[in-house]
Amino acid sequence: MVKLRKEQHRVAMVEFRKNRKMQRLQMQNEHRSLEHEMELFVGSMTTAASRSTTKEELGKPSSRRDLLELILEREMLWRENITLRRDILRRDAYLQVVVDAEEAFLEREALLFLPSDLRSGWRVHFGNNVPSFHFHPFTHDEYVTGMKKFDAKVAHAVPSTSFFGNFLGWDVCRAPLITNNNAVFARIQSKKCVNCPIDAFLHLSCVKLKDTIPTIITPIGFGIHQHHKVSTQLLQEFDENSLVFVHHIPGRDKSIRYLYFTRCGQWQQKDGRRTLTWSIVIADSEANCRIRSAEGEEDNVEWVTEGGMHTTLTEVNETSIDVEFDRWGTFHTNEHAEYMMSQWAQYATWWEQSVAPARLIL
Repeated sequence: MVKLRKEQHRVAMVEFRKNRKMQRLQMQNEHRSLEHEMELFVGSMTTAASRSTTKEELGKPSSRRDLLELILEREMLWRENITLRRDILRRDAYLQVVVDAEEAFLEREALLFLPSDLRSGWRVHFGNNVPSFHFHPFTHDEYVTGMKKFDAKVAHAVPSTSFFGNFLGWDVCRAPLITNNNAVFARIQSKKCVNCPIDAFLHLSCVKLKDTIPTIITPIGFGIHQHHKVSTQLLQEFDENSLVFVHHIPGRDKSIRYLYFTRCGQWQQKDGRRTLTWSIVIADSEANCRIRSAEGEEDNVEWVTEGGMHTTLTEVNETSIDVEFDRWGTFHTNEHAEYMMSQWAQYATWWEQSVAPARLIL
């Protein structure tokens, strides 16, 4: 009986999402129709205003009467234009309230169908009609286990990389694409000595932290210059250096979304030079996987569950640092993998321009 109710709820959620999509399309079509009608009114107003009369014609009673009619017609069209704008805004607001209320009701109902051990957590909303999701918090043990697996991948560097070329001063190494069970694994490393004191980097990176948080995997066609469109939310904080975030990255056909762990580290070498590391690893848990399965997949959202980035900055001397980015991910197609490797290589130069003081860049 419980399984039947869950299946019925899953079907209801799928149907709701289809209806919501149709409602949005209907709203957009009606909005365009009303705007077109408004444009016709504006055009009529412009035509009326552009009609000219000569001084001789103004002296004729019929011309004065025509001019008065044009003024009255223009005033009427102006009032209708204002009324139409108000109707558009009122209708859009009303439909949005209806859709939001229906979605909130189904979200509350969805929570009841989740097993009791998955009901803890909260709903994560992005706004702008982006689908929300229920997040089940990670345990500290899950975080530690995820970071240990990450460290092992970094240490063993599998698959190994080889020198590929130099891109705007950065030495780029890449691994051959590996296909396994219909998944394509890609890896790339970028290295450079940047003429920037490590203390200056620390100051600037803190100031520009939000703007420089990298994306691990994006949809094809999503470029670095679109970074401002990425939605980022902090979900958990185990300590000031151990955090859990979510990224939602819009795409033409499908948006990409993933949970990820971050970790910062700093230590001093025997010779006194400092080393900083920043690790980002895409994360998932059995609980969150079960929740997504219970809620049903969104047609336009793809959840990514594997990928990472390891950044190492080592102080060379008082004026420069060695920088290394190590990035990898798993993809459905070779095309997507090749696209992301290109983006990863470009990220290094974008990071350099965004973080390092312009007057000190080599």
